[in-house]
Order: sequence, then structure tokens, then C-alpha cells
Amino acid sequence: MNIFLKKALLLLLTVGFFSQLMAQKKLALANECFNVKAYYLASRYYQDFFDKRTDDCHPDQVKLAQSLAATQQLARAKATFETYMNCQGVSPADDIAYGKFLMDIKAYKKAIPYFERAMNTEPQLARHYLLVCQTALPKQQESTTTVLIKQEIKPSEAILVKENRATINRVETSPITVSTEKNQTNETVGDTKFYESSPPIRTNLSPETSKTTDKPSTPLVAEKKFSPYGVRLGTYKPSGIPDLSSVEGYGRIEQRKWNGKVIFFLVDFPNRVEAEATVKLAVQKNFRSATLVKKLASGRMKSVR
Repeated sequence: MNIFLKKALLLLLTVGFFSQLMAQKKLALANECFNVKAYYLASRYYQDFFDKRTDDCHPDQVKLAQSLAATQQLARAKATFETYMNCQGVSPADDIAYGKFLMDIKAYKKAIPYFERAMNTEPQLARHYLLVCQTALPKQQESTTTVLIKQEIKPSEAILVKENRATINRVETSPITVSTEKNQTNETVGDTKFYESSPPIRTNLSPETSKTTDKPSTPLVAEKKFSPYGVRLGTYKPSGIPDLSSVEGYGRIEQRKWNGKVIFFLVDFPNRVEAEATVKLAVQKNFRSATLVKKLASGRMKSVR
């Protein structure tokens, strides 16, 4: 009887050890596939590993979510990310990974807090993605606020009241030649005070006083003309936009959205020669796909050979 129990116990231990060994082997295969960007196989191995476990806070849950997202299994990736982000000990790298996923599904506003949380340990990378999110957010609220402020301030009325008060002050302080009696003079001053909020009365002013009320003409500034040639830096996904600080001094950075991606250009060059020289500089700054483009009358940027 004792021999039977010993054999059963040994068999159970062997099965348990073998199961654990197979699970670790699947996890190792999953990580290997993830590292070589074989995301479909990685997601299958990760799921086989985690299906036999109840640990939702395992660090490799992030890699499972990233593999699901890379194979367009967005709903499962979102659920996996949300479950893991509620765990203790989430790292700044995990915050950035989840933030990039939210950027890919265009949830820019929701991604901002995770990049802000990663600012302490990954300031440069987090600041870069924060800038991308803030740029991608719609500006409807900002424009509405501006309109409301303009309606409340009414600058044209404010300038008119200011001009009226300034004119009245000059009327009261300037010497006025009057050939009538003293009581008529007092009546004129009273009328002047009565029309304080009305348009300025110019009939009683001397020619010199009238000249001082005219505003000086604004000098005309010649508009600077730019060449239609520019530089296309590249086309990127919202989560894969590179750091543009290395080329922002070469020209004005302009971006356009196309098919869910962002195209970045350098524009406002004085001539074609400057634009061609900037193409070479951009290539040296690791923008390997930088090319010379020309802006057409329709506004489209066309590549120039």
C-alpha cells in the first residue's frame, strides 16, 4: 500500500513539473516570437500560457496586448490592457505602451494622462507623445471660446467710447473762442457734458484740435514670398512619429493627415536650391525617406525628381 501511494505521489509530481515546464516553454516561445515581430504566433503562445493561469498582473500581459493590437484584434487588446493597467506596479514603459495603443485607436485625450504619468522617468519620449496627442486633438472648443470672448468684449465699441472720451477731454481743456455772453458759454459746456457717450462734436473745435483727432496711417508691410518647393520628411502612424526637433530649425514644419497616417513636410524655403540642400540634411538626421516636393496650385505636394 505504501508503495502504491509513493508511486501515485511521484506521478503527480512528475505531471505537475512537466506541465509547468511546458508552460514556461510556451512563454519563452511567445517572447521569442514577440522579439522578432511574429505577433500572430506570439499572441497564440501568450494566450495558451495565460489560459492556464489566473494571474492577470503578469508583466507579459502587456506583450500579449501589444501582439493582439498588432494583429488587429483591437477589442481583446483593449480589454487586456485595461485589466493589466489596474494592477499594482505598472511601470512607465507600460504607461507608454498603453498610451501608444490609445493613440492608434485615436483616443488621444484618454492617452494624455498615461504619458504625463511617465514624464518622471521617460521625459523625452513622454513629452514627444504628449505633443503628438495635443496636436491631434480637435480645436473646436478653443475656437468656440474665442468667438464668445470676442462677442463679450466688442472691441469696436470699446475703441469708440475711448475716442469719445478723449475728444471730450480735449474740448474741456482746449481754449475755445466764443463771442457770445457768459451764460451762453455755460450752456455750451453743459451740452458738451450731456453728449459724453455720443459721437464727438467737431463743430466747436478749432482746426488744430480737429487735426489731432485723426489717427496716423498704418505703414504697409510687404508680404514675404516663399518658394513652392519643400521637403517631405516621411509618412508615419500616430504612434510612430519620430522626434522632429532635429530638423525644426531648417524650415516650418507642416503636417497633413492621409489614410489614418500623418505626413510631415518642411516648407517656407526661399528657393529650390535651399530645399534641395535641406533634403540632404534631413537624410543625415535619419529621415531616410526625405524627398523634394513642390506645392501645386491645388495645394497638393508632388514629388520632384
